[in-house]
Amino acid sequence: MQELWDDSVTPNKTMHQLIHSWFAKKYPQKKKKSQDVIGNASEALDIMKVVVDLQGVTRGVLVGRCGCRSCGETTSCYSK
Repeated sequence: MQELWDDSVTPNKTMHQLIHSWFAKKYPQKKKKSQDVIGNASEALDIMKVVVDLQGVTRGVLVGRCGCRSCGETTSCYSK
């Protein structure tokens, strides 16, 4: 019976090959997905930075126009 068994194919080797082939297919997919997520997060951060910068510019323009810091609140400094 022993001579019928092929030494090049053992259960452990077969399992190793299956696991290796699965990871060889999945790793590039997961890596690309991870890079896409990082790219999307980076884009969102850039957009948020622009929005924050615009808010600062807008606030500066409003304070510069009316001379008070209550612009944008419930009280209006345009009624002066």
